[in-house]
Amino acid sequence: MRAVLRGHKLLTGSRGQAMRDIDSAVDVICRVSEMAAHLGDMIEDADATLLIVPHRVRPQPKLCSS
Repeated sequence: MRAVLRGHKLLTGSRGQAMRDIDSAVDVICRVSEMAAHLGDMIEDADATLLIVPHRVRPQPKLCSS
């Protein structure tokens, strides 16, 4: 599913930019979808024109404990 998003190239680091945290973007999209399903007829429509996705943070290497 991720590869079919129009912004996929931007999320994966095109144009010399760092890769974005795609898992965070997917999490937001899923949560909004769940909220809409839960609210059902209480909402008529929703519009999300901007989603700011942070740069992916590399996990810190584990240090040996001595």
